[in-house]
Amino acid sequence: MLFGLEDMTRFFRDRARLIGSFSMPILFLLIFGGGMGGTMESLIGSSMPDAGEDFQYLQFVFPGMFP
Repeated sequence: MLFGLEDMTRFFRDRARLIGSFSMPILFLLIFGGGMGGTMESLIGSSMPDAGEDFQYLQFVFPGMFP
């Protein structure tokens, strides 16, 4: 569904929605990237010894957070 000019103007004027839409992916990246990074690296390292050395969880998650 395409947004009209009126919808875009309303979006950019609503500061709470604008801040929330940009801060939520960054917040998830920090929480899940920092918290789950060590766990995922150890899981990948134990199941695939060759790939575990070069695996960076943040590099894996980042493209999905910011398409």
